[in-house]
Amino acid sequence: MFGKRNYIQYLRYIWPKGDERTRDFKIIRQYHDLMKKDSQFYIDDQTWNDLDMDKVYSGIDRTISSPGEEMFYHMLREPIDDVNVLKDRDKLIEFFRNNNEAREKIQLQLFKLGRKKNNYTIKMLKEGLTEDKSKMWLYNLLGLFIPIAIAIGAFFKGLPFLGWLLPIYFINTYIHSKERNRMNVDGIMYLGSVIKTAKNLSKNQYEEFEFYTTRLGRLYKKIEYIAKNSISFGRMEGNDAILDFAYVFFLMQERVYLKMADKINQNRDELIELYKLVGEVDSLIGFAAYRQCLGSFSKPTFVQGEAYLNINKGIHPLVEKPIDNSITLSNNGIILTGTNMSGKSTFLRMVGINVLFAQTFYTCLSERYEGTYMKLMSSISPSDDVTSGKSFYLGEAEAMLRLINSAKDGKPVLCLIDEIFRGTNPVERIAASGEILKYIMNYNTLVIAATHDHEIAKLVGQKYKCYYFSEEINDDEGLTFDYKIKQGVSPTRNAIKLLKFLGYPKEIIEGSLNNIKDN
Repeated sequence: MFGKRNYIQYLRYIWPKGDERTRDFKIIRQYHDLMKKDSQFYIDDQTWNDLDMDKVYSGIDRTISSPGEEMFYHMLREPIDDVNVLKDRDKLIEFFRNNNEAREKIQLQLFKLGRKKNNYTIKMLKEGLTEDKSKMWLYNLLGLFIPIAIAIGAFFKGLPFLGWLLPIYFINTYIHSKERNRMNVDGIMYLGSVIKTAKNLSKNQYEEFEFYTTRLGRLYKKIEYIAKNSISFGRMEGNDAILDFAYVFFLMQERVYLKMADKINQNRDELIELYKLVGEVDSLIGFAAYRQCLGSFSKPTFVQGEAYLNINKGIHPLVEKPIDNSITLSNNGIILTGTNMSGKSTFLRMVGINVLFAQTFYTCLSERYEGTYMKLMSSISPSDDVTSGKSFYLGEAEAMLRLINSAKDGKPVLCLIDEIFRGTNPVERIAASGEILKYIMNYNTLVIAATHDHEIAKLVGQKYKCYYFSEEINDDEGLTFDYKIKQGVSPTRNAIKLLKFLGYPKEIIEGSLNNIKDN
């Protein structure tokens, strides 16, 4: 009871802010990387990185188990277009927010499961365990030979059979050391803990939790054998020298492993589903904690028909003192102008993150959100790849082609673009950008394109509305921004004023201004 009290006290201490830790995204993204091919649509790496979603994930993650952190990542990367599924998630999130006793009871089981460093359990399940059934009879023979030899030697009171003990022991020791590296002992032990957690979760008789209790209970019955044997398998990793000697002597761990590998491989689908469900429970509790931290939020209203989006007073989750902005897109795109640091990129990310949150956890960081279900694609921060020989421009061109191809399937798509083709010369950049933006709008798409090139606004015509962010530069206050979106094209060009404010030589400033006059 003392241990349980300490666990509960800690869970109360970290609710709802979560615990601070370093996250290993190589491990966290495993489930998603292995399962994404089964998804109808998922957020691709370019869009995920454009939205700085690793940082967003780290800022909002409140999970306390390995399945939880992996599933939370996957859920954020797999938007849903079924309002009933989203409302079911919302119902559970609110249940966990408002029922401390029930939440803590479930959290306690997840906390005992915990996070496993270098957890490759899901990789083990997806790829399957190596098993060689031909070894079973050999290991059984070698494992049983010693007790049989001892019994026969004792019965006949002679030594011939006992003389085999030492060579057999050396053989078994060699087999054990060789197989030890091949057997995924840690993975099987953690899998056993996940199954045990699922069993305990299935005992919770809350009406709101019925979907999970039913599914987890049904799955546990199918894999009960694995649960029981994974415990005995784990005990063979103890610190008792005499027991360790006996396990090697009789090849007990190897024999149990071969039986379990067969059962695990036969039930991989059930085990993956169970792992997923345990992770979902932790993810929903974690997001309930995040909601609790929010000063305010809204729930989305989804509409049918042509691509449409209305965000009223939306904010970015990582900005400490966010300035809210509103936008409406209905059968049109937006050209967004303004100088660097004025808020264009943050605005693009705010829109993208709100769309993503709406379609994953039925939550919006805005006063109001209304829109169609839509695929989310972006080209905000494409980069060059030295290792593959790709130039920055080639990376941009490939990123834009993704958007074009995605628009062609007819489903609503939101395209967020920052500075098309900044890696090439201005003449070709402006010409190509204008044509691409017009082409994309022939499909069921919404586009927000940020640019420094005011000429693009003239090329795209009536299909796009113009908005801008502005700034002020003066000798007293320096560079100031209000970070509010305004309708129209940015009336200012303050790049050279900024150079002057930073203290660039007078000759550079005057020469730059003269060059502008000459052109």
